[in-house]
Amino acid sequence: MKIDKIEKVAIVGLGMMGTSLAAALKNKSFKGTIVGYSRKENICKDAIEKKIVDDASINLISVVENADLIVMCLPIDLIINKTNEIFDHLKDGAIVTDIGSTKKNIVSLLEKKFKNTNKFFIGSHPICGSEKSGFKFYNEKLFENKVTVICSSLESPKNILNTIKNFWEMIDSKTIFLNASLHDKKLALTSHLPHILSSLLIDVFEKNKNKFKEDDIYSFCGTGFNDVSRLASGSSDIWKDIILTNSEEIIYQLEILEESVNQLRHIIANGNSDEIYSWLNETAQLREKIISKNRL
Repeated sequence: MKIDKIEKVAIVGLGMMGTSLAAALKNKSFKGTIVGYSRKENICKDAIEKKIVDDASINLISVVENADLIVMCLPIDLIINKTNEIFDHLKDGAIVTDIGSTKKNIVSLLEKKFKNTNKFFIGSHPICGSEKSGFKFYNEKLFENKVTVICSSLESPKNILNTIKNFWEMIDSKTIFLNASLHDKKLALTSHLPHILSSLLIDVFEKNKNKFKEDDIYSFCGTGFNDVSRLASGSSDIWKDIILTNSEEIIYQLEILEESVNQLRHIIANGNSDEIYSWLNETAQLREKIISKNRL
């Protein structure tokens, strides 16, 4: 199916990501109909009134019926459950994709479900977002110049893959094809570990705060603390599923983190200023290298 043949897009989940996707499509003057699903009637009403979607409903089946493309914008566990729920109501030729932050579990289960049918599932992961969640935090520019990883098996028809590729590129996202296992390995390091580190900082703070007068210690939380701890504000529902579905890769990264912490503890205990400077300088230079490559 060519992208210009898509007449109806169903967005299942009008949280921050799903609403941002709908708004991005509207911003790019998508010519088809955009229909949204939320379990909350007030969100459906707001999305219609703000002209983010053409229609919205708390009735999931009515939203996906006759849709050419369905985008599951839900926590990982719900992506799988709700896709199974709508499967029998999808029209022939319908394409389902998602925005889940882990892919191995989703792709393996859902590709099996769709195999040997005239319906298609292709996994997607737009690498963008915010620590804020919910409809009111949508951003129509969220996907611009951000990478979307497309994960599928070798059996996926090329024309279906091209439709998904063109869909994300229509809202100015850059696309990469990657197998699901390698996706999860990479994201454990670049996305999942940073979130856990942010939450760990809050955990350490909580364990230490009683050593100080509360009013006093809170006033010492400046820009650095706020920057590093920002990710800990993310949705617990979403991050619970991410950790559970990528636990092996995350544990591997935590083991490397433990080695690095022990190395740093040893450097600090030695009290050698040259060693401390060297460690700080090396990590500062490495960060600049990472950021410069990320801008390419």
